[in-house]
Amino acid sequence: MTAVFARLLGTPRRAVGTVAATSAVLALLYAFVPAASQVAAILLTAATAVAVVLWKYPNETKTAAARILEHFAWVSGTVERESIRQDLEGTLSAGLESLASASPQATASSVRFKFVRSDEDVDRLPDGTLIVGITHHKDRTRNLVAAAWAYARRGVLIDARRHLDGNVSRGIDFTVTKSILCKADLRAVDRFIQELWMPAVRDESRLRDLTGKLETLEDDALFAPVLLEEFAELGIRLANRFPSDEIAAETASFVDHLYDLAQREPGQHEPTHFDGKWIRCAFVLVATSDVATAKGSDAYQRYVESCVTKAYPRIYIIARGSHVSIAESVGNAMRDDERVLDVRPFLCTIATGRGSQIRRLTTRIRVDVREYVGIGQRPIVAVGPGYEHARRKRFGPKVTIVAAVTSPTVVAAVQRPSPTASTAVATNQEARNRAK
Repeated sequence: MTAVFARLLGTPRRAVGTVAATSAVLALLYAFVPAASQVAAILLTAATAVAVVLWKYPNETKTAAARILEHFAWVSGTVERESIRQDLEGTLSAGLESLASASPQATASSVRFKFVRSDEDVDRLPDGTLIVGITHHKDRTRNLVAAAWAYARRGVLIDARRHLDGNVSRGIDFTVTKSILCKADLRAVDRFIQELWMPAVRDESRLRDLTGKLETLEDDALFAPVLLEEFAELGIRLANRFPSDEIAAETASFVDHLYDLAQREPGQHEPTHFDGKWIRCAFVLVATSDVATAKGSDAYQRYVESCVTKAYPRIYIIARGSHVSIAESVGNAMRDDERVLDVRPFLCTIATGRGSQIRRLTTRIRVDVREYVGIGQRPIVAVGPGYEHARRKRFGPKVTIVAAVTSPTVVAAVQRPSPTASTAVATNQEARNRAK
């Protein structure tokens, strides 16, 4: 009977189906058996409430089911395996939830486990299936560490891994595993650090340095919404390209750049953009109180628009504390710009040096940047509706064509009309001077 119960409530979706079937039976009783109508109505209401809870809180439901099934693990191996599966799926999915919301392209929001018992079962699995050794349910900490560690190495940034610097890739494994386990079980975090992380970095100074930087990015909420997202984009763009040392070195440089941003104090005015060959993005730090007080969001919006004009494919607006509202207004204002593909904010809380919690907002603006080849194989980059569309509209009341910002040539469609001319053309050198 317990094994049947485990099968019926194996997943939240299956549980909802079971509750729905039960509710249908109760509804029939209510309709055709008058003596049982009151009892059926009460049971139907309770079943509906249970179904809503199961559907809205799937991970918590799985964890609770695992705790119940653990007490009946002695009945059969099926019940024990089901308790382990429910526990791992619920706990790891809960840890992945925030990571996936911050970086939806880099990782999945949930995991599913299926037990295999023989070599023949393993041979029938599709290529790329991740296999994890699981022990008795009483060693829950070991199972959590093994599953989270395997998932971090094989389930995150699948397309980008071969292009990353080796130590950066390993550092991401450690950081992702810790991020998952921190929301699941602190004892598992301690075991992971003691048995896997510390021995791996003990004799490798560069790996130890990189993992320290990645931990800083995680603490400052720049790891998932910025670093993982950029690496996921890199993997998509270079899916059919052979890896090279140049690309790997650039990924390591990008980690250093983000670490410098995380360590930067308000008022420092060093360059914030990253202009690599393979990774190119702009950062707008809403952190200067004088600018925010004197000019509000207008100054930051103009700066974001200048980054759009310079054809940065992705622009990140980063703010925390009292500056979050300014960053929100800038992001909302850019939603109506025809050159912007989407605006995706990620709001969370981070810990300050004094131990208090403050809000941190990272808004990603994805710009419609298109590449063309002009006369003489000259590369042309169009921002917004594209070069041809902008050329057709250049004499209209809302479009100005601004050509050539750095090399390769950049053609940007700007919404506001110029008071002096409908077309402004600059050489590459003049454009560089303007950019400075």
